[in-house]
Amino acid sequence: MRIALPSLRRYNRDPRLIFVITVIYSVAFFGINMLIKRLFLLRLGHPTSFLSVFNAVAAFAYMATGLPAGEIGRRIGPRPLLWIGVVATLVGFGLTPLACGTSVTTQKALLLGGQVFLAIGWSIINVSLMTALAVTSDDQSRASAYAMYNALMGLGTLVGNLVGGVLPSGFALITHQPEAAPVNYAWTLFVAFCLVLLTIPPLLRIGPMRLQDSSSTEKDEVKTKPPRLRIAMLGLMVMLTQGSVVSLSSFGSAFMDSELLMSAAVIGAIMALGKFFGVGASLVSPRLMRRIGAGRVVVVSSLLLTISVLPVALVPHWSSATFSMLIYLVTVSLWSPAAVTYEMDWIPADWRSLMSGTHAMSMGLIHSMFNLGVSGAIDDIGYTPIFWISGGLSLLGTMLAIAIERVRTRRMDAQVAV
Repeated sequence: MRIALPSLRRYNRDPRLIFVITVIYSVAFFGINMLIKRLFLLRLGHPTSFLSVFNAVAAFAYMATGLPAGEIGRRIGPRPLLWIGVVATLVGFGLTPLACGTSVTTQKALLLGGQVFLAIGWSIINVSLMTALAVTSDDQSRASAYAMYNALMGLGTLVGNLVGGVLPSGFALITHQPEAAPVNYAWTLFVAFCLVLLTIPPLLRIGPMRLQDSSSTEKDEVKTKPPRLRIAMLGLMVMLTQGSVVSLSSFGSAFMDSELLMSAAVIGAIMALGKFFGVGASLVSPRLMRRIGAGRVVVVSSLLLTISVLPVALVPHWSSATFSMLIYLVTVSLWSPAAVTYEMDWIPADWRSLMSGTHAMSMGLIHSMFNLGVSGAIDDIGYTPIFWISGGLSLLGTMLAIAIERVRTRRMDAQVAV
């Protein structure tokens, strides 16, 4: 079977600029930041219980920002909203490295403050980028646009993981400190700050965007009330499905570092490998959506996310941990464009920004609830029960995805019959 992959040539200037911002930001935030900041916290001597609070604070900030960002974006448009997100991200990246060499109290204040601003920034940027792609693409190209967005994000993350994994060793040669010294991780995070500055030139070139589609059908739809129940059910599905993602993204690297004694370079290489295959999964997703529908892709990938935690939950070994991380990283790259396409196709144009905000809020809610729930227990019970609980949540999300897809299919069949 010949697979037709999305190409950048089919998009005009604004989507291409969005893709450039996506690559730069993913290198800095998802590649370097997500790999290094948790290791930086552990290198500073903070316990795993504080890591849970650290993750929960960021998730709560991400959640609390989602809906307001969606509503503000609906009013002012995605471009001004994107500026706000970039500024918040720069503040977060500026605060976090300053924790090195300060007192424990000051460290916690700077680390948590940096986390809050980074989470707020990413929540706003995520909402604005998803809405911007919905505005600048039509119904036929939307799935490919989101697939390209996730593929480029995966590619940037891959590069960031590889770079982030070796930078502490490189800075150790400059600082004449051991590789595990916190100062090397602080300088690595400062590199991420500098990279985010590079998003400003393409952002300046993006033109104004209209949120409403020009078709009369959409104009009729936006005059009605927002589909609250539909948005709420999709948001709940996102929240539950992310269970496995929460445990592996929040604790996977810490588990491999502290329990399995794997180096930052090896962890970075594993995450980069997963992202490499994830790029392929993102590029293939439009083809799968055209063949079986976005809803079915969401269901299948949700089930795979449930399965992803089983190897590391059953056998706490470097090989099983690697296998779990690879399954998770590849599958989430398939799930993300399918879920967003599914949401945007089912929600009227004027309410897509609100749906994007709900999507962000749902992801933040499960991350904050999960991390707060285990913050006081992880040092006592270990990582394995956490992986089992997260798998159970993803299973519930998969069941809800199946139910939603059945309801949507019935409604579409009924409309065709009429």
